[in-house]
Amino acid sequence: MPLKHPLSYARDPSTHEAVGSTSLGQVDVAAATKPAAAGPTRLESALLGSALAAWGGMLLISAWLLPYFQHDELAFSEWSRLVAPDGGFFFPSTTLLTYQRPLVYVGQGWLWLAAGHSESLGRLFNGSFVALLLWAVFRVTDLLAGRRQAVLATLAMLNLRGLEQTASLAMTDVPVGALAGAAGAIALGGPPSMDPIARHGRGLGGRCPRQAVGGRCAPRARGSTLVH
Repeated sequence: MPLKHPLSYARDPSTHEAVGSTSLGQVDVAAATKPAAAGPTRLESALLGSALAAWGGMLLISAWLLPYFQHDELAFSEWSRLVAPDGGFFFPSTTLLTYQRPLVYVGQGWLWLAAGHSESLGRLFNGSFVALLLWAVFRVTDLLAGRRQAVLATLAMLNLRGLEQTASLAMTDVPVGALAGAAGAIALGGPPSMDPIARHGRGLGGRCPRQAVGGRCAPRARGSTLVH
């Protein structure tokens, strides 16, 4: 059977609008390539920047001044103290319940192996997962709803009392949520330079495929390009 290009263009004589013809029907290129929704206002961007700066400052202060005091921090970080001298993993005194939490406590032990035992470093290590969680929330919302909604969602996350109370604690709640969110963000859109075509009308890396009318990016046709 003959092959047909998946997307060809013509001008509607009545409206002079670009119309794409595919094997699945007509596609209105002008509608499909309309500008994206408005981004955040300056006030919203300023609020997000101020909130992140305040959060970062308080995280550094708490990491520097506060020793471990939560029961889980003290109990499970014993594994980190055992890992720190030589990077081992299995120890007779480590319980099965503790072995369920290698992400935080083995990672913390390796950090102490490299830089020396310091609860401040442990708090900063755990605080880094907050940054990953906020990036994941921003990224997923940006992909699904737009940049303005991503800013508002991140501000809402910063206002959660539970996140505020556990941000720098040596506990597993935030790290697990951060990795799950990051996996979702990468699954939806890939690395930051690989936004979906459906949202931006662009190819990988933000490059516009030159199948466009008037220099605009064209949507890709779905389905087979064979004319049956």
